Amino acid sequence: MTLKEILSVSGKPGLYRYVAKARNGMIIEPLGGGTKLTIPMNSHVSTLADISIYTTGGERPLYEVFEAARDHDSAVRALNIKKDKEAVQQLFGELVPDYQEHRVYLADMQKVMRWYILLRDAGLEHFAPEEAEEGVDQG
Repeated sequence: MTLKEILSVSGKPGLYRYVAKARNGMIIEPLGGGTKLTIPMNSHVSTLADISIYTTGGERPLYEVFEAARDHDSAVRALNIKKDKEAVQQLFGELVPDYQEHRVYLADMQKVMRWYILLRDAGLEHFAPEEAEEGVDQG
């Protein structure tokens, strides 16, 4: 499974996997398993591969943030993401030191950390797209 196959649906918590096309939308299922649901075509759906974090130098792909979080796995998992706002901001600052503070909100940081935990719990170990991994292997 890659980040291209994992979906975020606006207005719905968690992450989803595409199952099939439906007559008026698409059928998705929660990443950790559960009941499949149909979402309408006009729903705002993004793959995690298409999401980036605003930085002072442009944008950083989400997979790079997840790769950095993997190095801080125990710290991310130990956080009380909902209640310990200062710790979330501090850890996010370590993961993405150059994030744009006026464009990346606390809710975004919390969502990224929750997504990271969901992905790890689903068994995802590596987050880089295949092309990026091949580039590292060849270099």
